[in-house]
Amino acid sequence: MDVRATGILRRGDDELVVAELITKGSDDDMPPNEAKLLLLRSGEWSLKRAPIIHRDDGGGKGAALSAWETDMVVPVGDRRLCWVDLHRGIMLCNPFDESPRLQYVSLPVEPPKSFDDGRRDSPATKRSVCAAVTTTGGGHADAREIILLLT
Repeated sequence: MDVRATGILRRGDDELVVAELITKGSDDDMPPNEAKLLLLRSGEWSLKRAPIIHRDDGGGKGAALSAWETDMVVPVGDRRLCWVDLHRGIMLCNPFDESPRLQYVSLPVEPPKSFDDGRRDSPATKRSVCAAVTTTGGGHADAREIILLLT
């Protein structure tokens, strides 16, 4: 498992999911509009294909996602995990769904030119993302209510 691409989400007192986002791998048959989720739910492991839904105009979607590299996973409320690639964008998912889908949103700001040199760990290439959630009357967060702070 890739520790940077694996997140844990707890819902209520007795529901827990561990989820790893896999965007590329040894099998070259994965289409550019799909990823895999390795999930541990109810004590059982499963591997699910998840379609990627683009939430913006996504110019060059396939190219961006083929080079996806998860920098961090952030839980958002008690229903979603947010995988962040600080070069490209975020993917949101409810890993408790039986047929999970990923919502891709590209970052609105171009990364600094030093991002292009391939040194993701250089201080000159650092970005950070903070996720906050506003909830509805029922206490649930919706993808439209997630606030991201990019620095």
